[in-house]
Amino acid sequence: MERLQLIIVEDEPGIQNGIRKLVEKTDLPVEVAGVFSSGQEVLEAFAGLKPDIVMTDVQMPAMTGLELIEELKKRGCAAEYLILSGYAEFEYVRTAIKLDVQNYLLKPPRLSEFRDSLSAICRKILERRHEEIYWILQKAIYQPDIQDILSDPNMDVVFRMMLIHWQPEDQKKDFSTDKAPGWREIKERIVSSGEQGLDPDTCWVLNGQSPEKKYVITEGTEDHSRLVYKAVSSLGRITAVTGEAGTPADLREEAPLLERYLLKGTVREEGGLHWLKEDDSNWRIDQVVEILWERICTEYAQVIDFGAFAKEHGYHPVYLNTQFSRRKHISPTKLQIQKRMEMAKKLLLSTDKSLKDIAEMTGYSDVSYFSRAFKEMEGMSPSAYRMQQIIVTDAIDKS
Repeated sequence: MERLQLIIVEDEPGIQNGIRKLVEKTDLPVEVAGVFSSGQEVLEAFAGLKPDIVMTDVQMPAMTGLELIEELKKRGCAAEYLILSGYAEFEYVRTAIKLDVQNYLLKPPRLSEFRDSLSAICRKILERRHEEIYWILQKAIYQPDIQDILSDPNMDVVFRMMLIHWQPEDQKKDFSTDKAPGWREIKERIVSSGEQGLDPDTCWVLNGQSPEKKYVITEGTEDHSRLVYKAVSSLGRITAVTGEAGTPADLREEAPLLERYLLKGTVREEGGLHWLKEDDSNWRIDQVVEILWERICTEYAQVIDFGAFAKEHGYHPVYLNTQFSRRKHISPTKLQIQKRMEMAKKLLLSTDKSLKDIAEMTGYSDVSYFSRAFKEMEGMSPSAYRMQQIIVTDAIDKS
């Protein structure tokens, strides 16, 4: 289970330490990411904070905890809040309720009530995240134009997708909707399996192209996927295929491939889990990676369709990208940019060609885009790079 980030806002050092110890004693998936003595300190550090939980006192110098919560909400902080106060005054409680703060504890709290409140907050956060990721995955697989979702910086999670074909005993059951019994049975079996290390909060079930097919998507390691399969397989006769790990965008490309593999039955069993059959051995993928490497190094200024290249050699684009990156420690796209920039630097220093000409010679039709890409890699614009080198050369010549 992922660990949630909690910050403590309390002006008394002794109480700060006491709260830290309370958090540790709860054994919940929470870690203290910061301790602040005032609301003003929190606001000054706000740009670098991404707390899941804000635990604050009410009475503090300059700014009360309730005023801090109100200001954080105005700034778009989506954290959950827990108030620890030495005051049980109705006005404080009423203001907290208006701010949608449902956790208000009096100091000193008992460990049991502190754990109950913090546990409820953790569950609320994890359930909300689970639901948000569910809809992102749903849209990633079924909707064509969702680049805004796929580029969400919060979605830097690696997922593994399994497509199962489940033939239930009751053929009359309708498994075509997310709220139908089939979906619930799969999810409940995962939750109730009792497998050690199996976290139901990092597992999602989506529909396939037919009622008996379901995508089971997991977050985390290959071992976690195996535990999920073990739990699901106890439902009855199940066939499954699984692809490479990746982002939601990768899963969208994997989905139709898994459907085709399952239809053809080209799977093999390994350790209780049915993996995609590889028709080619490792030496062949090594060869293809070398061919692509050589092509990028010699044709970097040209447009290279990596997807078409992969299919031409009998591989899925996501699979080839993963294998290339694993073997070469750089992705095909980044390698091409690297080669283009190496040539651009040579041209900047050895010729007096314009930036527009250099951009075109290195594969960029838009000189502005070329300049941005150059600055992102080198830390300065092409013009500044050229000028810097001229100054250095002049200094050497005069010495």
